[in-house]
Amino acid sequence: MEAVVERENMRQALKRVVTNKGAPGVDGMRVEELIPYLQEKRESIKELLLHGDYIPSPVLSVEIPKAGGKGTRMLGIPTVTDRLIQQAILQVLTPIFDPTFSESSYGFRPGRSAHQAVLKARFYANIYVSTETAAERVMKSITRFLGKRLKLKVNTSKSATDRPWKRKFLGYSMTWHKIPRLKVAPEAIAHFRSKVKDICRRGRGCSLDKTINELTPLLRGWVNYF
Repeated sequence: MEAVVERENMRQALKRVVTNKGAPGVDGMRVEELIPYLQEKRESIKELLLHGDYIPSPVLSVEIPKAGGKGTRMLGIPTVTDRLIQQAILQVLTPIFDPTFSESSYGFRPGRSAHQAVLKARFYANIYVSTETAAERVMKSITRFLGKRLKLKVNTSKSATDRPWKRKFLGYSMTWHKIPRLKVAPEAIAHFRSKVKDICRRGRGCSLDKTINELTPLLRGWVNYF
């Protein structure tokens, strides 16, 4: 814990939390209020952490719509103070545990991204067989292996036997070619268009700069799809 509360580690964690922005938690504190809050409470938070007496705040539960309008999913929002502490702990633990992770693991790891996962998925492309019956048999075998041997739960709502170009993975789909090419999934395109329309609609009567500021991160993210 001494490494977690070390000044430079906390400074880097604060910079990351402020950059990520995000909504307030149950205490209503915004990211912009975190720095002045820490100027007053930094030492008391440090002492609580060092003595093992720090108690995180409850997580704010928010339901957000799933892409494509297929119901909602629960999103937990910690307070900005807890996000700061979580980030500080992450920075200390990552160098210790990350080298032990599988080479096939891409989620939330330094130097790895969703794009790399998509490229690897294309390399190992949706396991080819010649008939639908064979596909169902292989699907059951793989599900059983993942569940019993690796203790991983397969999400049945997102898993299926189908043509590669009819499925999507992290916003991408594949073409019908023998060596498949990547393409942005139609659902991802529709979702992008919907968000652009929503921002432009809300921007009516507002300053152009405000609308541009909202569109810029969305457009940058879209460019990264290619």
